[in-house]
Amino acid sequence: MEIHEEAWNAYPYCKTVISNPGYMKDNFFIIIESLHLPDKGDKQNVHELPPDKLKLREVIMVDIASDPITSSDYKLSEDPNRYESETTGRGPLTGKWISRVSWSTILEVKKYSISTSDYK
Repeated sequence: MEIHEEAWNAYPYCKTVISNPGYMKDNFFIIIESLHLPDKGDKQNVHELPPDKLKLREVIMVDIASDPITSSDYKLSEDPNRYESETTGRGPLTGKWISRVSWSTILEVKKYSISTSDYK
């Protein structure tokens, strides 16, 4: 099986298309679109989905400090619960860190991604 990946990075917008043209031709694709915005991650429809698709959308918030991680992926030196930046003094991210962040004093960039798939 052959999988093709095409990617366009025009920050703050990025798009990746995964397809299988040799076998499934136009009958299979996955599209991942990402938009990076300087906000708290509270925008409702940054990808401007039409109402019918907006109803089907599932929002999944990712918390880099609190979401579970497998032991095989864990690295103590990269643990946001333990890491403190020597340059900025930020960190570690513990407890309800998101509610304690001073949004007015640091630039936060949130990544909004949407994945679309179609296969027949």
